[in-house]
Amino acid sequence: MKILIFGGTSEAHELSDNLITRGIMHTLSVATKYGEQILGTENSLRTILTGRMDDKAIAELIIKVGYDLIIDATHPYATEVTANIVKAVSQVNKQSVRAVRLIRDTDNLDLSLQSYKNIYKYSDSTEAANALKDTEGNILLTTGSKELHIVSDILGHDNTQRLYVRVIPSIESIRLCEAAGIETSHIIAMQGPFDKELNKAIINQYDIKHLLTKDSGRSGGVEGKVKAAVECGIALHIIARPSDDTAMESMSYEEVLDMIAGGAAQANCRKSGNDESYDNEQAARKELTSLPVDISLIGIGMGDKANLTVEGMEAIKLADVIFGSKRLINLCKSIVSDKEACEDKQYAAIYKPDEILTHIDGLIKGESADGIVRPGGDCINRRGRISVAVVFSGDSGFNSGCNAVYEAISKRIAEGMDGTVNIYPGISSVSYLAAKIGRPYDEAYISSMHGKGMEGVYRVASHVRTNSDVYTLTSGYKDITDLGWILTVSGLGDCIITAAADLSYPGERIVSKPASIFASESTDDKGDKALYTCHIHNPEPVISTVAAGLRGYEFIRGDVPMTKEEVRLVTIDKLRLKPVSRVLDIGCGTGSVSIEIARLIPDGIVYAYDVNDEAVSLTAANARKHKLPNVIVRKGSVPDDIREDMPKGITHAFIGGNKGRLTEILDMLSQMSRDAETYEGTSGDKGIRVVINAITDKTRQALASWLCNHEVLEYEEIKMQISRDGVNENAVSIYSFVIV
Repeated sequence: MKILIFGGTSEAHELSDNLITRGIMHTLSVATKYGEQILGTENSLRTILTGRMDDKAIAELIIKVGYDLIIDATHPYATEVTANIVKAVSQVNKQSVRAVRLIRDTDNLDLSLQSYKNIYKYSDSTEAANALKDTEGNILLTTGSKELHIVSDILGHDNTQRLYVRVIPSIESIRLCEAAGIETSHIIAMQGPFDKELNKAIINQYDIKHLLTKDSGRSGGVEGKVKAAVECGIALHIIARPSDDTAMESMSYEEVLDMIAGGAAQANCRKSGNDESYDNEQAARKELTSLPVDISLIGIGMGDKANLTVEGMEAIKLADVIFGSKRLINLCKSIVSDKEACEDKQYAAIYKPDEILTHIDGLIKGESADGIVRPGGDCINRRGRISVAVVFSGDSGFNSGCNAVYEAISKRIAEGMDGTVNIYPGISSVSYLAAKIGRPYDEAYISSMHGKGMEGVYRVASHVRTNSDVYTLTSGYKDITDLGWILTVSGLGDCIITAAADLSYPGERIVSKPASIFASESTDDKGDKALYTCHIHNPEPVISTVAAGLRGYEFIRGDVPMTKEEVRLVTIDKLRLKPVSRVLDIGCGTGSVSIEIARLIPDGIVYAYDVNDEAVSLTAANARKHKLPNVIVRKGSVPDDIREDMPKGITHAFIGGNKGRLTEILDMLSQMSRDAETYEGTSGDKGIRVVINAITDKTRQALASWLCNHEVLEYEEIKMQISRDGVNENAVSIYSFVIV
């Protein structure tokens, strides 16, 4: 009997552990990595599959492995998974596959709530959230993170401030909480189960007035939540359990266990008899699983064994079988030619994933790499396991076939093959060339033109325009001359191209010329078929400006001012931002300008200041919503508070609100610019570029007075009046200049 269990629930784990104690092999499918981690130690009787699958993927898995019993032990509210299992089973031969739904107990709620009045029941999360929106007091949500966004969206920003969320301590859950705008201090990341006393402690700690739960049964911990809510006298909100009416037959936990154990006992009875088909099946299974396989994927470097890492060399020496191209196979033979290498080591000149898997299947059955059965060899299985090395040129992580092989092998292991796979990175031609010419690649653009035709060449050329350093792989010398021609006709002929071939070999060649020289060469005359690695240095890269464009409804709104969309676009345009700008947003309001800027300059930073608590909270919430870690929100008055913790290297400043202190703010920016007189901003411009939005005459007059006593560069004034649906809004003056 081949058993496949779906579920990261407590009963799924308990069922799996129970089967292990009975010596029954099975597969357990869990949705997340966290679900795998909490299973504890590995066991040869249990295969774990991690990741969500749709109905087609489940059907393919059932057919490929030959599962004949499917147990749906997922959460009662995981209706989508159950539906996918039903669809999958319907796609395969129903007579050969039995699907069972494990039903969770439901009797505990009524026992605790017979006389309790402060209870409310709902059909789903949407209905519950709409009801909670009209309540007062803190809310404890214990329904998990999957539908948290539904509740937070309906509650809105103001109500979300009183929402506390208890979720499992996984990265995915925390990210979903942050995406829903839940403050870090309101996230309770704990692994259950939780008894009544612990639930009461949390209720009292966070002054909870409403507890939202699902009717998830005793194993889901609902009993402890219900009793705690009753004893604390708080409102209990319960989302009803979906119907268990599925196309699968339903069984209790005890019935499922008895059914499986009975099937296993029957199998044992057959084994003791003379069932020839059963014996053949068991013999075949033993043959396929008797030789575990350890697979090493090794980046072998440039081609000289002196460049191979010590770890990679040891993996090659210990391997029973080595796969790779003919050139790399020959290199490996020279590596293991010493006495410590096994004389029975086998080689096969293959490197495609399907070919490698076919050969590994043969090795498991006792065949050699060339398909000849050699039982009892000194090398194969000398440690009770087969050790396979697959070697790749260069680095396993750059322009390598390693990833495709890794995915194919990992999938086969997930399907039941007894084995491990590990990657050992090598030295790439890029890192080797960078070391040779002394040009680091930590801020370089790295790509490959190899096998991508002229489109790939044009793409690399476009990045040369905006980068000082570009590294790329080629398909041959023609790629280099084509690149030189494109750069030359684009006005970039003075860029220096360094072309390198046969790196680390005795005939290593490295040559540097202006792009214009390469453009004039004839590829046909050279007849050079080598694969070149290139570095292109642009002495004067173009630093592009960036533009904005978010709509108003894409921001979380409150009662603080937000810059109008059209004004925001012109404001950011006048800032003339660069990819690495460091920006002060003074009087950030909802943070709309900060958010727009941060999206455009991922390598830059925005410091958003406001004295208003709600403004600070809204800006932080919008930064979370748009997943922008480069927005640093600070509460404080400018210039008073900023002097205590002044950001360094500010290149731009936007003043949206000044609380009547515009003169002091401009004096502060002027001082910052003078203090950095020897500093040339990371944007390539000296000084601080300032943009001010002014609605009142007071702000306009204060600016005019300050400008009379200070010299600025590139001064510009724009007056905007927006008309919406025929209604004119207040005019806004936009001032831009550079303080030096």
